[in-house]
Parts: sequence; structure tokens; C-alpha cells
Amino acid sequence: MISIDDLPPVEVVAEGRSLCMNHTKRAVLLVNLGSPDSTSVEDVRRYLNQFLMDPCVLDLPWLARRLLLSLFILPTRPAKSAQAYASIWFDEGAPLKVISERFRQQVACHTELPLGLAMRYANPSNWRISKRFCCCRSTPITLCRQSRLAFWKPSG
Repeated sequence: MISIDDLPPVEVVAEGRSLCMNHTKRAVLLVNLGSPDSTSVEDVRRYLNQFLMDPCVLDLPWLARRLLLSLFILPTRPAKSAQAYASIWFDEGAPLKVISERFRQQVACHTELPLGLAMRYANPSNWRISKRFCCCRSTPITLCRQSRLAFWKPSG
């Protein structure tokens, strides 16, 4: 079994400065990929744009990604995806977010450390959650491979 002390801490830094005062406090941040904020076409379009512009998702030069999204994907795909999301949406919200929050609550019962949940794409964003922790030694634990690859990289 791995102890939290065995995991590498990550200093939460924004614009070249640390966000926190207390350098001894530790926290754990569970990170998943994310979902749109709602099943509206606008929210799905925003999510798809953020997700697909990430070079870890589409391994193309920035201009090629931008053209592909702007000319072919974003004009039609958000409406189709919004319908698909609506067919699986929970009363409480996006299934991935709801299930991830339930998982966070279960894990929180077994630790005294602050435990947050962030989504790499959309909300709650890893930046916003890290800022709320207000600690300098936050250990991210990614719940999927893709969020591990892209977690600390800014998206397009």
C-alpha cells in the first residue's frame, strides 16, 4: 500500500508565485477528465473545444487542430454530443462528475488530509480547486491516463 508521503508533492503555483502561506500542509487532489457543465449545445461546444484543443488529445500542430475543430467538428458535433449526454445525464449532473464526487467522498472517509476533486477539462477546474486548497504541497492523483498526461499542461 502506498502512503501519501510516498507520492511526490506538487507545488501549486500561479503566475510564478506560490498560492499558499503554510508550506507544511498537505492535500490530495483527485483529477478526472471532465464533462460539459450541462447538456446544452453551448456547454458541450465549450467542453469539446477545450478538450480537443489539448495537444495531448489531438497530436497535431496548433493551427491544424484549430482548423479541424473550427471547420469540421465544432459546427456539427456539439449538437449530436449534447443529445448523447442528455440520454445518460444524472439528475445531479454529469455522470463522470457525480460518480467521481461519490468516489471522493468514500476516499475522504479514510484520510484526514484535505481531499479535492478536479476535472482537467471544464469544471471544477484543477486550477480553481488547487487555489481553494491553499496549501503548497498538493498531491494530484489522476483517475485516468489522459488527465495524468495533461494535468499540469495548459490547454490550447
